[in-house]
Amino acid sequence: MYSNDRKFIYEGDWVEDEKEGFGKEIFPDGTGFEGEFEKGKKNGIGNFKQINLRFLLILIYLFFVKKIIKENIFSQMDLNTMEV
Repeated sequence: MYSNDRKFIYEGDWVEDEKEGFGKEIFPDGTGFEGEFEKGKKNGIGNFKQINLRFLLILIYLFFVKKIIKENIFSQMDLNTMEV
């Protein structure tokens, strides 16, 4: 396994200090590539993994709900007019 200053993690085959053959690149945001490499570059058949947008939106929503509760914004609102 190889990590490049936390930019990505590579698990796979190496030939002469280059990615070669089957391997996986995994980035901090959860995206990545699994497949064939040749001379250090993606080549041939492989699969790109993208972040699950629905999961990301749920995390963002939960972050803001927690922030709203923490800052106690609800206590400052007039619930009849929905004004702050």
